[in-house]
Amino acid sequence: MDKETLDLLRTKLEEQETMLEGQLSEIAKKDEHVPNDYDAKFPNYGDEEEQNATEVADYDVRLDLEAKMEVQLVKVKKALKKMGEGTYGICEKTGKEIPLERLKAIPWAETIADADKEDTK
Repeated sequence: MDKETLDLLRTKLEEQETMLEGQLSEIAKKDEHVPNDYDAKFPNYGDEEEQNATEVADYDVRLDLEAKMEVQLVKVKKALKKMGEGTYGICEKTGKEIPLERLKAIPWAETIADADKEDTK
């Protein structure tokens, strides 16, 4: 992979990292004791029964979003680390190069699209 393409992908990853951290900070608090871990914030809309029900429902949504964004953030950080190590773009399952088109679409991709299929061959 040429330097220009690698720089473009690094920029995309850094932008994704910033976006995810920003979104996470809106719905969750960073755990100071566990790296890359966030805890969803419980909303407070009031003390009435209807408000309490809405709080619980919104908290449930926040938990799901927080978990999904956390996973993606870890993958983004891992991809940036791999760039620094010179191992970026290598499928974790097959050891083959991940197609550039896939990396351009999903710069944090860890495997080639058909890696699971190749495991069964």
